[in-house]
Amino acid sequence: TLFRKRKSIEVSLLVKEFRQSVEAEKSIGVYGIYVENINYRLKKQYNLRYNEGVVVMKVEPNGIGKKLGLKPGDVVLQIGNVRVRNKKDFQKSFQTSRDINFIIDRNGMIIQLYLGL
Repeated sequence: TLFRKRKSIEVSLLVKEFRQSVEAEKSIGVYGIYVENINYRLKKQYNLRYNEGVVVMKVEPNGIGKKLGLKPGDVVLQIGNVRVRNKKDFQKSFQTSRDINFIIDRNGMIIQLYLGL
């Protein structure tokens, strides 16, 4: 409720979109892919079955993530030969791999995404 000139005005806010944009800003971004560590809130929001990995929060339209076909809500489990347990592993994996080979979980389905550089 807002008060203006001693009158109250009811205002509705869409909180979900705001939370997602704040999460995306806190996320780590590599090659236009913004990820966040799996936590209780994300696990519940996306109905995840994992305790490790990172959740894709945002994908830049002209980045590698878009070319791979990544979508918000995807869980990155592995990049190349590197198991991704958290954001630090996510960042490291790009230093050790020449080709980009992702193993992700999308809505309970394990998918392999590949992009040769």
